[in-house]
Amino acid sequence: MSQKNHMNTPEKNLQNCPPGYPPNYPQAYADDEIDLRELWHAVWSRKWSIALITMIVTSIALIYVLNAKNYYKAHVVLAPIHAEGKSAGLAAQFGGLASLAGINLGGGGASDTDTAIAILKSRKFGERFIQENNLKPYLFPKNWDDDKETWIEPSPGVLASIKELIVPASNGVQSGSQREQLVPGEPSLWQSYKVFSSMLSISTDKNSGFVTLFVEFTDPVLAAQWATKMVQDINLLMKTQSLAEAQRSNAYLEQQLKKTSLAEVRQSIYQMMEANIKTMMLANTSEDVVFRTIDPAVVPEEKSKPKRSLIMVASMIIGVLLGIFWALIRNAMASGKKESE
Repeated sequence: MSQKNHMNTPEKNLQNCPPGYPPNYPQAYADDEIDLRELWHAVWSRKWSIALITMIVTSIALIYVLNAKNYYKAHVVLAPIHAEGKSAGLAAQFGGLASLAGINLGGGGASDTDTAIAILKSRKFGERFIQENNLKPYLFPKNWDDDKETWIEPSPGVLASIKELIVPASNGVQSGSQREQLVPGEPSLWQSYKVFSSMLSISTDKNSGFVTLFVEFTDPVLAAQWATKMVQDINLLMKTQSLAEAQRSNAYLEQQLKKTSLAEVRQSIYQMMEANIKTMMLANTSEDVVFRTIDPAVVPEEKSKPKRSLIMVASMIIGVLLGIFWALIRNAMASGKKESE
């Protein structure tokens, strides 16, 4: 048999293909081009509607940016004071005995820096900071009357009246294990902490170990003052806790010293008592127990938000996209109506 008989010619291949194959590629391209033209015609024919939707969205954004308050972010850079390395040897030798006495010799668990950051973010610390510095009037200025120095009692609305009929109002709200007594119009500590925690942020540099505390508020002076005060409060709190733990553990060790006569045990107790005395000396001689201020908080001059130009540009883009989406929907509805007719 010749080689020609074993080869299929292009004509035979076309005869063996199913009906409708190969597709009419030029026609397919033409259909796609017609679809794009139809879409462009649908958008262009409703250009004024798209412009109107864009103007409405942009106007809403403009009203927002004109009425939005400026926020300022104050920050303070802190260097952690690492005291764990001084007692690493004691932790390796007497870690078990020290834990019984309530002594933190380091070498394991959370560091003082991690503990201090966790306390700064805690609800207990935040609520106490709000109470001690009387921050509620600053956090809820619309509910506070500066002239009378009283809380403004809100006028009951329809929903509030219905809620009053279903659930009687209470003068206090449950806060932990104690009941907080509130006057009419005064926000609770829980509500105040939610607002205050949204203003607070803490970041840690993994390379240098520096901790940066940010406080963002509408008043730049108050933001800087609160950032500085929080650092002072956390150092004072950690100092008080360190002194209390050292005194308590020394009292326990003195009792154990009287009960034992073994020279090795007594030597271990003396070393742990020495570590406690060093801790108390460090706490009494320095105000910076856990954090040392590297860059103090200053009054910020530039606002952190809102980004008005970015909001306006984004609103214009969103408005155009919404307008195009609306135009395509109207075009699809019109096409469907024509087909049904």
